[in-house]
Amino acid sequence: MTRIILEGEQGSGKTMLSYQFTYFGMTEEIEGAPMVIYLPLKFVEDMTIEEAITKFYIQKDIPINEQDIKAMLNSGMDTKYLVLDGLDEYNCTTQSSEVMKIMRKEKYPSCKVILTSSSNMTYSLPQCPMLKLMMFDECKAQLYIENIIPGDKQKQLEFTKAVKDSSVLRDLCSTPLVFAFIVHNMVSLKLDQIHMKSVGSIMEEMINIIFSQAGSECKESNMMKVEEHSERLSEIAFNGLCRGYQQLQWPKTFFDKSIPNVKQWLNSGLLILEEPLREGKDQQTIERDATGSDAMRSKETFEQSIKFEQVIENETTTKRGKKEENT
Repeated sequence: MTRIILEGEQGSGKTMLSYQFTYFGMTEEIEGAPMVIYLPLKFVEDMTIEEAITKFYIQKDIPINEQDIKAMLNSGMDTKYLVLDGLDEYNCTTQSSEVMKIMRKEKYPSCKVILTSSSNMTYSLPQCPMLKLMMFDECKAQLYIENIIPGDKQKQLEFTKAVKDSSVLRDLCSTPLVFAFIVHNMVSLKLDQIHMKSVGSIMEEMINIIFSQAGSECKESNMMKVEEHSERLSEIAFNGLCRGYQQLQWPKTFFDKSIPNVKQWLNSGLLILEEPLREGKDQQTIERDATGSDAMRSKETFEQSIKFEQVIENETTTKRGKKEENT
């Protein structure tokens, strides 16, 4: 069995299960799975799988190309899992598409492939084992509550009553993923408070809880403290956008001096390192420029250059001096 379809409606938890499976593979909790690759199909578009993996996961300084990826996926020596998430968000569902070739085992037959899809998209797929995620009915929801809050009938009744009394909560809890989150965090959410009566207020509180939990995990690990440096990035962004001579690049040395852990921001995708190639120069000069004058560009389209600021300042001073002389 090398092809499995994970079927379910939106919000049923397909992507969450895909994430969890990938996480288990990364932490070596899946026996005999040295390679687990997760690909959200909404970003794959018209690329091949090798191109998508290279684009999303292989950094430019790593000497691995598409042919290397293809060779690894075709290798029969080790078990490999390929998780393709979101067929309904894939913009190419013809029989000749990349995903269909993989599901028919025309490509990477030795890989174990898990494909997630909404129910209305499975009709065009080849016959293979299918796991369907069902929505919660009232009975299953009650069983879930009892499992999460065992032995405390009072809290169970409080949650059930809060959901029954609020049409907003009833709508939210019809989505299994949201329902499970609310049950696990019912104390933190304070559902009985007056302000928790709209979708916006409940979702805002849920997001605050997620950030709070993520912050606690970051403090326990060696991850960089985003809060300390994002303020400086925001300042650079604001200054760049408020000026009339916006550009998209800075000298690399500017960010090296201004922002600690620049490599972390590059890895996150917020900043991009580019090698400036200029016409009319020979290869040796271009290589020297690429080594010594690499430029940083931000996806947020903000810019600020120390050198550029000095030029503007000098020009302004010169104009001011001329005006005073004329006066």
